[in-house]
Amino acid sequence: MRRSFRVVLVVLLVAVVGGVVWQVLRQREPVYLGRPLSIWLEGYTSRAGASPDRQEAEAAVYHAGTNALPMLLAMLGSEDSRFQQRFQGLIRGLPLVRFHFTSPTHRHYRALFALDTLGPAAAPAVPRLIQMLQGTNTEIKCCAAQALGSLGAEERVIVPALTNVLHDRDYMVRESIAENLGRIRKEPAVAIPALTGQLIACTNTTEFLAVSLALSKFGTNAGPAVPTLLQRLADPNSVVRHAAADALIAMDPEAAAKAGVK
Repeated sequence: MRRSFRVVLVVLLVAVVGGVVWQVLRQREPVYLGRPLSIWLEGYTSRAGASPDRQEAEAAVYHAGTNALPMLLAMLGSEDSRFQQRFQGLIRGLPLVRFHFTSPTHRHYRALFALDTLGPAAAPAVPRLIQMLQGTNTEIKCCAAQALGSLGAEERVIVPALTNVLHDRDYMVRESIAENLGRIRKEPAVAIPALTGQLIACTNTTEFLAVSLALSKFGTNAGPAVPTLLQRLADPNSVVRHAAADALIAMDPEAAAKAGVK
């Protein structure tokens, strides 16, 4: 009985402290139509579609502008500690106690969608996003790469930063970086050699798809990758062969025709 009382007491204490901290943080948030930005961001349920909730979230982000960046960067870089995870598990197991917890994944993607909405206006966030690429959390690094790819600004800084981590240990991060180099499609003198090197090095099928597609976005500028793609036309993996053929058609139609690619 005493142990149960202590648990409840600790829970209530943490809840009170958390509530105070939450109120302080909310006071620092941009406000739109009387509601804090974090509430509006709940409207970002997916990238696709134009639901009323998403449109309202975008309107709130546009209204906040660069004032939203500190909060969005904090959300994108946030992680739950082991204590927080254990505390949340404890709370969920208690009867008559109802708390709503926002997972790190939801925070990450809401921040990503908001940064995507801001576009070039989010350029002041570039240094912090580049720092996130050096972290240890795969999801945060992938989201940071996606955010950098969607800004449409500061390409001379962003492209070298992305190519510098194109050899990340996690293939999901490498795929995200390659995808976004293709989205940016700028600074070919930096991007093409890095992507070509990765095309030679990668052994993962999905990574090969991401890198070859990124190179194809550069069109004829991606000429240095053509010899490697010609070699992969004989790959035993049919997915790799088709990806190489599609990239060749976009990059060097003449070389593709000579190789019998249609």
